Amino acid sequence: MPTKFQRFSLAFVIYIIVCVSTALFIVPFSFISFIGPMAGVTTALVIFLGTGILLVMTVVVIILSSFLSWYFNLEINLAMVIITVLAIMLQSYWAKQITLAEVYQQNWLQSRQALLTFLFKIGPLTAIVCASAILVLTMLDNKVLTGNLFYTFISSWSASTLFAIFFTPLLLLIQKPQQLTALKRFFIIFVSSLAFIAIGLLFKVSQTVQLHERQNMFMQMKADISQAIEQEVALAVSKLNSLSAFIKASKEVSAPEFTLFVEQVFKEDSAIRALEWAPIVEHSQRALYERQATNIMEKSNSEKMNLAKEREVYAPVHYVYPSLGNSIILGFDVLTNPTDVLTMADIMASDDIVASAPINLIQDDHSNPGVLFYLPVHDARKHTKTALINNSHYKRSLLGVAVAVVQFEDFFNHISEFAKYD
Repeated sequence: MPTKFQRFSLAFVIYIIVCVSTALFIVPFSFISFIGPMAGVTTALVIFLGTGILLVMTVVVIILSSFLSWYFNLEINLAMVIITVLAIMLQSYWAKQITLAEVYQQNWLQSRQALLTFLFKIGPLTAIVCASAILVLTMLDNKVLTGNLFYTFISSWSASTLFAIFFTPLLLLIQKPQQLTALKRFFIIFVSSLAFIAIGLLFKVSQTVQLHERQNMFMQMKADISQAIEQEVALAVSKLNSLSAFIKASKEVSAPEFTLFVEQVFKEDSAIRALEWAPIVEHSQRALYERQATNIMEKSNSEKMNLAKEREVYAPVHYVYPSLGNSIILGFDVLTNPTDVLTMADIMASDDIVASAPINLIQDDHSNPGVLFYLPVHDARKHTKTALINNSHYKRSLLGVAVAVVQFEDFFNHISEFAKYD
């Protein structure tokens, strides 16, 4: 009869083997991947060595969760550990109780039917406890009821069943001398091994199929997001072209006219936060503009709005729609916005729409950067001339700049919410 230390040592070694095997063969790697195999082997050890093994199991779970949290940076909280320990205890103790008489009287060895019934009790029946607990852990870990829960249930159930029906008969055969013929011993080992291989293959196939489904789902989501972003960019380009055409067709655009036009083309459920019009103002016209409209501002290095320094040319935001939440931008000189690779003079000399790098918006905090789409609006009658405005780099044909402010945070949040229920 092995001593308590020997029993605990044997259980600890078996747990280590199970954990290493799980880490090598189960993908994707996570804390819940270990629960099914550990529940199955604990069932076998409790039936074989008694409920004292539950203490070893508890220690192993605590050590395992601490190691995974520290080495692999997995998020494992105390609630997950407690639920895991309680579920494994319940499953193994239930298995011991419903098979107590069969093990003590060795009834499970009397016939093939008795053996199959015994294997059903320790495997498929009691493994439901572990699989159900893993569903709860999955929902706690994801914070929402999403994902393929049926696959999670089946994979954890089959993993627990796999280890329980393999280890339990083998351990019971060495518990004490059995009055068994060589043929019966061979049959028991053969059935356990066959069940182990069959369920293992089934588990591996189902896992491979699930991984392919996840890959296909990821690729489909990637294509959908790319298409959606392209549509948002195309929408911003379309709105800017419409605004540019409106500006060119009107000699003077009043605030009511701008608002009336833009609200007809503006789409509130898109990623476009605002449409802006910033006319060119020469330095000689600055005083008159500031009397009639607002002060021309620029952003300092400390992100504060200050009066713009003297320059040959300004392009202050004159109109913005919608004004709610964006009125602070009025008067800001868009020519002072930071640009990457291209200078603002290069951008304004072209007829193409150019997008900025993501920048922090004046009308928002730093947690939601935006992308600015610039469209220089030129007077077609003067566009062929190369005359510049005073000593600046800007052509006299430049009427101003149409700007679309695009923020993708709400767009991605919408996609994320849609994906949760897809």
